[in-house]
Amino acid sequence: MNGWCRQKDSKGFTLIELLVVIAIIGTLAALLLPAVQGALRKGQATNMANSGRQVMLYIEDINNVYGVSGLREIWPQGANTNFNSAATSTDYFKLLIKHNVVDTNSTDFSMFGGYGVPAVRTLTEAQFLPENNAWCVVGGVTPKTSKNVPFMFTRNVDYANKTLKPDELPFGDNLAVVVTVGGKWSIMPNAKLLNLNFDELFGVIPSGCQILTPDSEIAVP
Repeated sequence: MNGWCRQKDSKGFTLIELLVVIAIIGTLAALLLPAVQGALRKGQATNMANSGRQVMLYIEDINNVYGVSGLREIWPQGANTNFNSAATSTDYFKLLIKHNVVDTNSTDFSMFGGYGVPAVRTLTEAQFLPENNAWCVVGGVTPKTSKNVPFMFTRNVDYANKTLKPDELPFGDNLAVVVTVGGKWSIMPNAKLLNLNFDELFGVIPSGCQILTPDSEIAVP
């Protein structure tokens, strides 16, 4: 037996091989990220649409009761004096909570939040601020308004310019959520990017109505 020690060959990654692997992983991640983000947005949009539809069901139920009782309905800035004072969607949602239109046993102001819009889990009006509100509502609708007219929609919609706002939450210019007077909801893509007709996708708000944003009121010509 000789005194030489045989050293085992060990083969690992070279620096170049490691950099190639990292580059491949980075490329795959870059390709997959938009798809993952898109799926997350779509999921959040569906959640918001269901919340919006739930609000519409609450309003519809109360309006049916009020109609049978001979009372005025509770559309924002409609005939009902209690709800006439709502100059923003934030104020209108506060009135829905205050007058128990929304089932406060099972929900709170958090149902008006959304993707990137921080929800507040409270029934305290003072804590529900415009920055916690992801929705605009249409004021001035009546029982005679078409069921296909938009009533609630995410605040990234720029109705005056028939487009979506790229820098506005919750979805920028990627998509928007729309809930009609009849309670139907849809997830609307960016019509401009797809070269589609905005009104056909979104719907037409009747002249004389108002768009109540979380912090302001905009007249519809």
